[in-house]
Amino acid sequence: MSIRAAWRASLVLGVCTIAVLSPAGCGLKADIPIEKAQSDALYTAPIAVIVLTPEKRVEFVETLLRPGWAERRASYYTYEGIWDSSVILRTRFVETLRREFQLYILALWEKIDGGTYNRVVEESETLFNAARHPVTVGSFGKDGEILSALAYELDHAPPDEYLRVAPPDSVLSLAKTVGADYILELSFGGIGLYRVPLFTTSFVAMVYCRLVRVSDGAVLWLDTGAGLSDAGKVKDFADLEQNDLEGLKRHYTKAVDVLFDTKKMGGSFLKTLFPK
Repeated sequence: MSIRAAWRASLVLGVCTIAVLSPAGCGLKADIPIEKAQSDALYTAPIAVIVLTPEKRVEFVETLLRPGWAERRASYYTYEGIWDSSVILRTRFVETLRREFQLYILALWEKIDGGTYNRVVEESETLFNAARHPVTVGSFGKDGEILSALAYELDHAPPDEYLRVAPPDSVLSLAKTVGADYILELSFGGIGLYRVPLFTTSFVAMVYCRLVRVSDGAVLWLDTGAGLSDAGKVKDFADLEQNDLEGLKRHYTKAVDVLFDTKKMGGSFLKTLFPK
C-alpha cells in the first residue's frame, strides 16, 4: 500500500495515526531489488555510510473537514541553520545496521575530517535537490489529488536522476580512502506534520536509502522508508518550536526510532536489503 492510499483510507476511518506507511513496508519490495548474492556479500564486506539531509523543512498539512468534502492547506517551516536533523538520524541508522544485521560499518563522519565530510555531503545534497520535481498539495476528493507534497514525492516522484545513478566522485573517493567495498547512502526526504481536527496529528520522517558498489558506482539497491510518531494535540508549528524546538526534536526522535525498528512497519524497508 502506498503512503497516499494508506492516508486516504485513514481519513475515511478518521484515524490518521496509522496512515503513513513506508511504500516498501507492506509488500517488502524495494524500488531497485538487490540480488541475493550481492546481499549475502554485505555480511563480510566493509560498508561506508553517508547520511544526507537535503530536505530541511517541516511540511504542515491540515485537513479541514467540510460537508461532503475536505479542504487541505499546506505550509512549510525551515529549520536550516537552527538545528541539525542528521545527528540522530545517522546515529540510529548505524546502530541498527550494526546491531540488527551485524554489518562492518565505516561511518564516514567518524573516519574523515569534519570539513571534508561536510563538503562532500553538501555537494551530494545539492545534486539531490537539483534532481527533485516540484510538487504541490492538491485537494481531497479530486482526481489526481496530492495529499502531501513530500509523501507524494517519496511515493511517486522521487529524484531518480540522482538516486539511480552513481554518486559523485568525491563520495566514491572517500569510500575508497577508508577501504570500503560498498556505500550505504541515507537521504532524508523531510518531515511531514499532518493534522485532522477532532482526530489527531501525525508526525512522519521520510527517507531514501541506496546501496552503491564502490568499484564502479553501480546502484545495487534502492528503497524508501517512513517513521511515524503520534503528535497528539499538536495544532501547528508553534507547538513544536517552543523551548529551542523541544517538541520538534522529541517527535522527530520518536519517528526516527520507528523508522529503524525492524520489528515494525517503519523499519521494514531495511529488510528488503536482505531478502530471504
